[in-house]
Amino acid sequence: MTLHRNRIALLCAAALLVAAPAHALRVATWNITNYQNGHVPSWITPRQGYFQTALAALNPDILITEEIGQSGSVDADSFLVNLNAIWPGQWQYTTTNITSTQSVVFWRSSAVSITNVTSFTDGGPREVLQCWVHPVGYTDKTATFRLYTIHLKAGGPATADSSTRRTECTSIRTTINNTPLTNYGPNFVIGGDTNFYSGYEGGYIRLTESQTNNNGQCRDTLNALNASQTNWHDNWYWRWYHSQSPC
Repeated sequence: MTLHRNRIALLCAAALLVAAPAHALRVATWNITNYQNGHVPSWITPRQGYFQTALAALNPDILITEEIGQSGSVDADSFLVNLNAIWPGQWQYTTTNITSTQSVVFWRSSAVSITNVTSFTDGGPREVLQCWVHPVGYTDKTATFRLYTIHLKAGGPATADSSTRRTECTSIRTTINNTPLTNYGPNFVIGGDTNFYSGYEGGYIRLTESQTNNNGQCRDTLNALNASQTNWHDNWYWRWYHSQSPC
């Protein structure tokens, strides 16, 4: 699930200053399930062709991945081969904070550049990766938006794991609320594996609720809040929005 402060289309306002973009940016997130993770090549090789089939259809400009970081850049280099096999020489990835976040952001260099890659702790098992995204062709700094990748604690909705997810989201919301907006605009995107079971979870509520400071308030473009009493993980309707396992 991907959450964001304002729609990416808002960045098109900067088109008044430069030539119009060829297309809107497509930001995707995918938990690619224990990718390599130190396993022998014979285990990972059969998956590569399937990844390439899915990626070619997805056609992202920015791809957020989870569960790729246990072996650091070795795993990221391996997955980068899949992207460059489809779009030769067009892709790069965030090379820092891989082990602590177990997340990597890949991007198409003809569409965006990414800078200021850092991470912060949120009280969960993995840190949050954050960076700045600069769409190619825009000179105004307000066209830049912040990207946060998350992988919240796994576990059922009525367990301590759900409470951990709420703690993580409280920390994430507070961090984004308090991020200075002096140099760049207010837009940001959160993408990743939330492990939410439904909109009634405390973590989902914390990210999307109205607070005194709403600089970090997320808007769910799937409008999942209207189905807050539905269990997303076992409801056939929500299959279109799942972004986790390739198995």
